Amino acid sequence: MSDQIKYCYSDDEERFQYADATTRDGAAEEARHELLSDREPGEQAMVWVGVLHDAEALLESRHKAIGEHICDTLDEWLSDDIAWDDPVCTLPKDAQAELGRLVVNFIKERGGFKAYAVREITAHEVTVPEDEPATPVA
Repeated sequence: MSDQIKYCYSDDEERFQYADATTRDGAAEEARHELLSDREPGEQAMVWVGVLHDAEALLESRHKAIGEHICDTLDEWLSDDIAWDDPVCTLPKDAQAELGRLVVNFIKERGGFKAYAVREITAHEVTVPEDEPATPVA
């Protein structure tokens, strides 16, 4: 995800849609116009605007835990076949973090993360706009 903040909006605080706007108020304005299909013009309504956080960014601080989990899982699988009291798969902590980083990058490059988290949600009271005026015919 680029350093630019990406916004989304919702009219039910559960299902969020991407906003094209680059500001929180702009996203609320997009949401306001989306209400035309469901609400009466002039009606007051609540919309919610949040900041998108992609999965890769959320995993950024968890590389070490990802690598550690992979090593633990391999040990668990191997314990059925190898009679050994100590861990079979051993990696130093920094190598576990690198393994986690490699896994996240591999997924990003080969398939991708198709969902995002919404955080920093704020409520906005808006007025449903009047129907858009028809474009005059020349």
